[in-house]
Amino acid sequence: MTFYLNPPLTVCQYSGNDFMGNNSPACQDQTINGDNYHSYSYQTNTFGFNPSVNWFQHYVNLKAGGLAMISTYDSQDFVYGTPNVPKIAGYNDLWDEHGWRMYSKIYGQAKIKPVSSVAITPGIKYEIMYTHLNDVPGYYYSVGANSGRSYSELSPYIGIEYRPLSSIKLFADYAVGYKYPNITAFYSADSNATTTSPSTPVTIKPERVNTYQFGAQYASGPVNVSVSFYRSDFVHTFSSYYDTSNGLTYEYNIGSSQYQGVNIAAQFAIDKYVSLYGNYSLQAATYTSNSSSQYGVTTSIGEPRPNTPTYLAGVGVLAHYGRTNGRLYANLVGPQYVEASTGAPTSISMPAYATMSFTLSHEFPIHRYGIDDISVGLSGINLLNSDAYIMEKQFAYINGYNGNYIEAEPMMPRSFFGTIKLKF
Repeated sequence: MTFYLNPPLTVCQYSGNDFMGNNSPACQDQTINGDNYHSYSYQTNTFGFNPSVNWFQHYVNLKAGGLAMISTYDSQDFVYGTPNVPKIAGYNDLWDEHGWRMYSKIYGQAKIKPVSSVAITPGIKYEIMYTHLNDVPGYYYSVGANSGRSYSELSPYIGIEYRPLSSIKLFADYAVGYKYPNITAFYSADSNATTTSPSTPVTIKPERVNTYQFGAQYASGPVNVSVSFYRSDFVHTFSSYYDTSNGLTYEYNIGSSQYQGVNIAAQFAIDKYVSLYGNYSLQAATYTSNSSSQYGVTTSIGEPRPNTPTYLAGVGVLAHYGRTNGRLYANLVGPQYVEASTGAPTSISMPAYATMSFTLSHEFPIHRYGIDDISVGLSGINLLNSDAYIMEKQFAYINGYNGNYIEAEPMMPRSFFGTIKLKF
């Protein structure tokens, strides 16, 4: 798509020269009245397969499987002074970025039932992740560079269930999980490349989490209620730094942190067509180490983790009839601490906000031309057209001015979307 900036904001005004080193007057002359028009495109493709096998025995159920997939993407933003924006690498591209990510895993688990009221489920997962990034020369990357890194991790899991009565289930589980760096973790490597040296190595580590959970569930007739308590301990906690000098965001690790809380959920079936549900979560998130990063950010034990609501609540109505399904729901997001643009925690808290939305879909059976069925859906977001803010971030004044200011991201206005899905 191509869009127009008003008032004009040009690359010449950013840097005083264009990508080829011309000064501002020459830049303005070559790009015809600046860089008011942007031709932006973002294209992604994903391919993969997900096989699995099951063995069912009297006392043991075994399951094993895997996943292999590759995703590619191409992100471009070219600028010019007229709507027919040319695409000349190294001259009028803010960025022209190509990347791909390969992810694979194998897993196995066993559900062991020594007696009918007890189930023990051990499991293990092995993951391999590889990311590669290629940045063509442009405004953000004057040289252009390639970077990449692979990760491999082993994750165990064990869960226990006990049913003292047919309507009551007690459960507990422990799991190790990993979150892998996103594409911004590679920006610092590419932006450090020069005409005589390649990208610096990507040193960021995966974020590891140990999660403990226990709880109870009651299900009888139209009533289903559950309550659970959890604690998640993170190491190599992810944070991100926004560099005001070049407009790039860098992901990095900083110390350890902990999330803990309680989840309550209930559902009541009015009849076989309509159900009511509600949920409530109370949570606390803090840093658990005194740490520092290469960007000058420090954290202390007990400081709050930003962008984590202190509570979440929701209520809704579920309805279905034949192949038609609908949901009307409202969510309440509690206050959360604001993050600085450097990724540092702050003592500023943004207020709670609420949304109301709906989804409606109908499935049409086809069974012809290789198509099993077609599902047509309609969804509405922010039906009350609330003007609340869903994210806030603190920035420091520049150009010698002291103090900070807040940038806020407004909630999406009332919007409606349609979808069509084909199942083969």
